[in-house]
Amino acid sequence: MLVAVTRSAGSPDLRVEDADNLRQFHVVAEDFDADTIGEAISGAAAGEYADGYAWIRRQFIEEAVVVRSADWSKRFEEMIRFAKGKGWTSADGQLIRAHVEWR
Repeated sequence: MLVAVTRSAGSPDLRVEDADNLRQFHVVAEDFDADTIGEAISGAAAGEYADGYAWIRRQFIEEAVVVRSADWSKRFEEMIRFAKGKGWTSADGQLIRAHVEWR
C-alpha cells in the first residue's frame, strides 16, 4: 500500500493506492519538497511529516480505502501489529510510520 502525493490543479493531493498490498507501506512524493509534503499530509488530516518520515493516521487509510477484499480489515490489523512490534507506529497505534520515496 502506498499514499501518493500528486499534483491536482497545482496543489498536492493525497490518495491511497495498491490498498490490497499490506506487505508494504510508504509514501510516494511527486516533485515536492519535504515542507510541502508535510503541509499536504497535515492539511488532509492524514497525519504529519517529522524527522524524515511520514506518520499517517490509520483512520485516514481506513476512510480512503473504499474498495476492500473480504479479509482486508483483518490483514490491515495484522499489518498494524507487525509495524507496532517494529516500533513503526505511535504508542497508541494510531499513526503509522512510512518512508518517503521522492520521484
